Amino acid sequence: MDVKTQMDFQQEILSLRVELQAAFKEIEMLHQENAVLRSENQDLKKRIVALEKENQSLKDQLSKNSRNSSKPPSSDGFKKEPKPNPKSLRQIRGRKSGGQTGHQGYKLKPSTTPDKITWHELNQCPHCQNDISKIEAQSIEKRQLFDIPPLTLFVTEHRAEVKVCPHCQRRSRAEFPEGLTQDAQYGSNTKAWVTYLNQYQMIPYDRIQQMMEHFFGHSISEGTIDNIIESGFQSLEEAEMAIKKLLIQSKRLHHDETGLRTKGSLYWQHVASTEKLTHYGIHAKRGHAAMDSIGILPNYKGTLVHDHFVPYAKYGKKHILCNAHHLRELTFIEEQYQQTWARHMKDLLLAIKNQRETFKRRGEDAFPDYRLAAYLRCYYEIIMQGLWHPTNLPTKTLDEDQKKRKQGPIKQTKAKNLLDRLRHHKDEVLAFMYDFDAPFDNNLAERDLRMSKVKQKVSGCFRSEKGAKRFCRIRSYISTARKNGIQILDALQKAFQGAPFIPQSA
Repeated sequence: MDVKTQMDFQQEILSLRVELQAAFKEIEMLHQENAVLRSENQDLKKRIVALEKENQSLKDQLSKNSRNSSKPPSSDGFKKEPKPNPKSLRQIRGRKSGGQTGHQGYKLKPSTTPDKITWHELNQCPHCQNDISKIEAQSIEKRQLFDIPPLTLFVTEHRAEVKVCPHCQRRSRAEFPEGLTQDAQYGSNTKAWVTYLNQYQMIPYDRIQQMMEHFFGHSISEGTIDNIIESGFQSLEEAEMAIKKLLIQSKRLHHDETGLRTKGSLYWQHVASTEKLTHYGIHAKRGHAAMDSIGILPNYKGTLVHDHFVPYAKYGKKHILCNAHHLRELTFIEEQYQQTWARHMKDLLLAIKNQRETFKRRGEDAFPDYRLAAYLRCYYEIIMQGLWHPTNLPTKTLDEDQKKRKQGPIKQTKAKNLLDRLRHHKDEVLAFMYDFDAPFDNNLAERDLRMSKVKQKVSGCFRSEKGAKRFCRIRSYISTARKNGIQILDALQKAFQGAPFIPQSA
């Protein structure tokens, strides 16, 4: 090979080396771009997963209403679906509105002790115009008119004699009735009426003023109304303590809580109740701190009925879970996640409840063993069906970032959480199946709380914690009196007379 050819060959080799180095650099740049794209792809995947979870969470929130969650009906608003498809948990019985076949009916019945009797004499025959005023009547026909008499304030003036004793020359005055301390003041009836309107009918102060003006032609100041409410609150301290003591002694206690805005913040109203007793308490906290402060649950040793709020597990000897809550949660899972096991569990719980009512009407007090075994087998089969649903299976692996971030257990779906509760708390869920006296739900406590939501809807919130405590104590007294068959106005009147109704047994 001559020198020229050798130089040309070396030049080609150098040129190839340069091209190879450029190609290697391009490949390295492509590798780097690929790594960046892979990293961006992973970030996008994570973001998509996060957005999907957020989207599902927002859908869940929008889908919740009073029918499939614990939200109150007042939060449903006026929004309607394009194709309304209402689904009530109540079963259709095929009855029409109004009185049912065989119903005796009710109408206004004449009083046996009329307040006033007006005679209408027949002095002239309407046919021949003959005078019949002296003829004795063969019979009397009666018709009664029920009406409200003209409303007016009844003023009683008490006059006490003042005398000077001729023996000791001392000046003395006769005693006025107890509690009569001012030149002019309202009596117990008026105080009971004002308290009834404000604390039971939820009527604000200014509207009570208008009612007093319209009904009685008498004006009353807001300050006077407030003093009356405070007086009623103070007079019921003994009654509240008696109610709390009897609730602690009761064999079964229903308990629940709800938010009640006070002083611009979220406070919590707690209710403890039985068929004959009701107690309301207000606290800034919802859990143990509030329950311990109110003082009923820490000393309670009976059966506690509740909605599985975790702090309740600390109190009581036995527990019964509210199946009304379970039915609403099952409805949500069925509608939002299309999991058929939820519908099967709803049907089973309602079927057991209906069969229990049938057995009770027959005079029986328990299911036979074979029926209990069948219900329990169905219960477990439905739970297993739910556990094997793809979205409820446990997560087996975590990526590296999750392993670094996770400190506690993996977050589960709402369906899986409910399944775990139904599985691990079977005896508390099915207590109504084993004991015919056990309640199916916690509706007793929920009904007792319902009017508090009406109060908040009317007034917006309590301006002070003191006002909230007044409402709780007076409502506790009124609810307890009602449950014992006592007229509310009579009970309030006795309270203002210094002798409030004190329940004697749980």
